[in-house]
Amino acid sequence: MTRRRTVKILSLAAALVLFFSFSQMYFWRCNSHNELRLYGFRMEKENSLDVVLLGASDIYAYSAPLAYSQQGFTSYPYVVSACSVCYWKAMLEDILAHQNPRLIVVETTGACYDTPRELHNNGALHYILDGMPFEQKLRVVHPLLTEENDSAAAFLFPGLKYHSNWNTPEDLKANYRNVRMLQKQGHAILRGTYTSRFSIGLETELRNLQDDRSERPLDSEAEQALREFLDFCREKDLPVLFTCFPHQVTIEDDEVYQNFQMTNTIGKIVGEYGFPFLNMETLSDEIGIDPEQDYYNRTHLNLYGQQKLTEYLAHYLITEFDLAPGIQDAEQTRAWKESSDFYERYCRYIEEMPTDSEALFSETYELMKELREMKDT
Repeated sequence: MTRRRTVKILSLAAALVLFFSFSQMYFWRCNSHNELRLYGFRMEKENSLDVVLLGASDIYAYSAPLAYSQQGFTSYPYVVSACSVCYWKAMLEDILAHQNPRLIVVETTGACYDTPRELHNNGALHYILDGMPFEQKLRVVHPLLTEENDSAAAFLFPGLKYHSNWNTPEDLKANYRNVRMLQKQGHAILRGTYTSRFSIGLETELRNLQDDRSERPLDSEAEQALREFLDFCREKDLPVLFTCFPHQVTIEDDEVYQNFQMTNTIGKIVGEYGFPFLNMETLSDEIGIDPEQDYYNRTHLNLYGQQKLTEYLAHYLITEFDLAPGIQDAEQTRAWKESSDFYERYCRYIEEMPTDSEALFSETYELMKELREMKDT
C-alpha cells in the first residue's frame, strides 16, 4: 500500500469519526427535557453541588434556583421521567462520578412500579445512558437490560436508534440549538426546572392520610432492587434522605392511594437500613399545598406547588441536616445568581400563559430567548 493511499484511508477514517461524533452530539439524540437535564447535570463543575435529588418526574416539584435564592445551597435534580428503582444504582453511580454532594435526596415513587414495562422502561433507560461517558456506560449497561429494552448496541451507540432524526429537520434544528445553547452558557441556567401553571382542580374529596399507616407490599423485583440500593448506600456510607413528594390522593383514586400504601412500606424498609425517611404525602397542609390549585395533574405539583414544596424542603434540609452551603468562587456565585434571576423570569413567563394551557416548560433555546428578552422587575 502506497503512502498516499494510506493517508487517504486515514483521512477518510478521521472524517467519518468526526462526522459520527458531531452527529451524535447534535443530531442523533432524543429531543427531550429529560436528556437535556442530565446533559446539564454533567456540565456542572465537579464537586460543586451541595445536594443532588434522584428520582422520577415527581421531583419536577422542586426548583434548584429557588432553593438557592432562599437558602443559599446549590442543588440539581437528577430526574428522569418514569425511571424505576431498578435504575437508581446506575443513576447514583453517575452522580458520584461527577459530584460529592453533602446530601443525596431520593424520591421513592419509582419503587412503587409493579409491571415489567414500568420497572424496565426503555425510554427512561435511554435518557440515563445516552449521554453518559462511553466507558462508564459500558460498565453499567448490560446488567440493566431485559427483554423490555433495546439492544446494548443501541445504548452504547444511540445513533443506531436516532438516525431517523434526519427525516425531521425541525427536530434536528431543535437538538442542535438546545445543545449549543447549553455549551455556550457553560451550564444549565434553570438547573433542570420543569413545570406548568395549569391547575387540574379537585373533582372528588381527598383521602385523610394523616394517621393512615396502612401498607401494601411492593413488587418482589422492586423490593429486591430497593434493598440492593440501600445496601449500596450503606456500604458507601452515603448521606441519603429518602422522601416521597405529595400527590393528589382522592377517595376515588385507588391507584394513587395504593402507591401511598406502598410508600408506607418503603418507609419501613428504609428505616431497617438506618436511613431517614420524610413522607411529604402526609404534610400537604404543613407545606401549604392547595389541592384544588397546586397540581397540574393528580401526581405532579404545578408552578405554585413547586414554589411551596421547594421552600419547605429547602428549609427542612438546612435545619434537619445542618446543611451549610459550600464555598463558591466568584464565577459560581455569579452563575447561581443568574439562575435565581432567570427562575423569576421563568415564573413570570409561565404566569402569563392562558389559565387553560397545559404546556410544560423546560430550558430550551426558544424559551431562554424569550426569557432573555424580558426585563427585570
